[in-house]
Amino acid sequence: MTTRVASSDETGPTPGPDTFGPTDGSRPERTPMGLELLLPLMIIALVALMFLQSSKQRKAMKELQEMQASLSVGDQVLTTSGLHATVVTVGEETLVLEIAPGVRTQWDRRVIREKLDPGTTPGSAPGSTTGEDGADSGRGATGE
Repeated sequence: MTTRVASSDETGPTPGPDTFGPTDGSRPERTPMGLELLLPLMIIALVALMFLQSSKQRKAMKELQEMQASLSVGDQVLTTSGLHATVVTVGEETLVLEIAPGVRTQWDRRVIREKLDPGTTPGSAPGSTTGEDGADSGRGATGE
């Protein structure tokens, strides 16, 4: 019995030039919506997001500075450290805050985070654990 080995000429049909693209070494044409447009679009989107974020931040900072400049005697305020107090004296760069009856401390204007509503008393922030009579119910955050 003789086995015959096929030569390279007999292995099958040879693919033509149309099967795998041009054979002259040139690159095939790409569509205009290829990956080369993705990077510039991502950069433009990133720049737009950065601009929007910085403009929001500038607006918030301006509002905070205006609120700090408009503080007057009798305003209920909240400091950046979470202290509720009443403005007693207003200076150019400092404020005297009353944190308890008869206890007054001097603070820099820039530490005031927000001005509280006139109806809000210090310590009665939303979600506080005070009862109907205003006394602390003694329960923790879980309500037990």
